[in-house]
Amino acid sequence: MALLEVESLTKQFGPVLALDDVSLAIESGEFVTLLGPSGCGKTTFLRIVAGLEKATRGKIYLDGRCINDLPPNYHEMGLVVQNYALFPHMTVFENVAYGLRIRRLGEAEIRKRVEKALEMVRLPGFEQRYPHQLSGGQQQRCALARAIVIRPRVLLLDEALGALDKNLREEMQVELKQLQQELGVTTIHVTHDQEEALGMSDRIVLLNRGRVEQFGAPAELYENPQTEFVANFIGDANIFDARVLGAGPRGTVTARSEEGLTLTVALEDDRIRGRGRILVVVRPERVFIEENRPSHETNVFPGTIEAVVYHGNSAKIILHAACRRRLLVHEPSLGGRSRKERQRGQSVWVTWPPEAAQVIRA
Repeated sequence: MALLEVESLTKQFGPVLALDDVSLAIESGEFVTLLGPSGCGKTTFLRIVAGLEKATRGKIYLDGRCINDLPPNYHEMGLVVQNYALFPHMTVFENVAYGLRIRRLGEAEIRKRVEKALEMVRLPGFEQRYPHQLSGGQQQRCALARAIVIRPRVLLLDEALGALDKNLREEMQVELKQLQQELGVTTIHVTHDQEEALGMSDRIVLLNRGRVEQFGAPAELYENPQTEFVANFIGDANIFDARVLGAGPRGTVTARSEEGLTLTVALEDDRIRGRGRILVVVRPERVFIEENRPSHETNVFPGTIEAVVYHGNSAKIILHAACRRRLLVHEPSLGGRSRKERQRGQSVWVTWPPEAAQVIRA
């Protein structure tokens, strides 16, 4: 049995359907991220699980026990929000101790737990400081210590790293993941940052308009998206709307894109039969640029480079292929330039192997 289960969770705010029949099972010790665009229902889901919001329909089970009608303090959740919500008039020690005092623990036990929590988040010696005397990263650690000191069954993080600058955010991602593994606490993390979700999560719930588009391991969502929305939202993608023409050589099928490109796609199963419509997804890092026409014939198209965007360790190359189809290519950077010098207006050839394509039934 999963530690946390939600069944047909639905939330309506007047005419707005924030969550639409969401069902999930989260195992003990998992780090699960709720990912999706603004307004997709991520925070609403978290607030319902925390007991801060009532579901319109559906059930929430913690270790097999329905907690829908229990007050928040009986949900056994620790919550960290984006603005940290620290009490400005309380010291770090009192902020962290607050939840323990509400639970009426003895002073000796409170001091022991607070000191341990501050040690875990690398804030020993900061007990008598006030929130305004802390940096953004230190405030985040203080809020995290306040959440874990109560020993929650589930740790809820609502954009908990969103207020940090890029370098500190990446540093805290590593620290937070290490702390979660050390504690073994089941964690649900809300973010709209795809890289953060891919790097930290055991599994990702991708939400769109209140519904689950896909729930699985990061590699599964990236390598095997089940819908066009997933393919578009997780990383960059070249997506072709195509119709199957028939079987090709060596376990492939050929398809004609709506722009008129003939695509060759390798298949590991027999999901595609007949001449149905499919979506062919090719990730930019699987597309290769050649200055001379490749010797093979499959997935080879002439193109013209439209733009080169330098990203430090890589370059994003935008080009127009045959039939004016726009393509995106990612190339690694070496010595401050992409693998080869690319120039706007340069005529090139683009190609990718048949196995690079992912197929979605349209």
